[in-house]
Amino acid sequence: MMEKVQKLYRHPLYRECLEKNKKAEETRIFCKHGMEHFMDVARIAYILSVDRAYAVSKEIIYAAALLHDIGKYVNLNDPGKNGYQLIISTEIMGLSHREREEVANIVLYNTQELPDTDELDTAFWREEYLRIAKLSSILRLANALDRGHKQKLEKCSMARKGKELIISLETNQDITLEITRFSKKAETFSEFTGITPVLKQKRAL
Repeated sequence: MMEKVQKLYRHPLYRECLEKNKKAEETRIFCKHGMEHFMDVARIAYILSVDRAYAVSKEIIYAAALLHDIGKYVNLNDPGKNGYQLIISTEIMGLSHREREEVANIVLYNTQELPDTDELDTAFWREEYLRIAKLSSILRLANALDRGHKQKLEKCSMARKGKELIISLETNQDITLEITRFSKKAETFSEFTGITPVLKQKRAL
């Protein structure tokens, strides 16, 4: 695992947040936010980012995925905002201040709508805005593909066909929930990347 991600994973405060999430979700039957879900989202998000050849490190992708629901224990209905505040306000992440800003904004806009460019702080210039918009749309799509938090995808492969990104999932499980969420997140992904994602299921042998 990457050095910065290892530091994040092992840090006592991160482990404490995971435990608080677990306790807050004890009565939930579905969609719990544990390490298995975070790692599955990280893996899928990285595959999506590699296809688009973004100038972003694997560690940033993994950090954003591992942290995208870290604020669930504060309020189950507003994890993006809570996660943003936790990331910005602490040095635990093993990331530089600039990297923490980027990851925090990716996490925030995983669940919130991006503001218009004329509403942005002057330090949040257009190039950075577009980068975060693209990466948060990737995180949304990856999160949708593990919507049930059951790690249903035995294999995930992608291939470009013109303006389409064909995402082939190999699984024998019911992925109706993932397909529904995928359809809702695909529009945002297409808006910011110029590529239309198409989901196809293959039965595993």
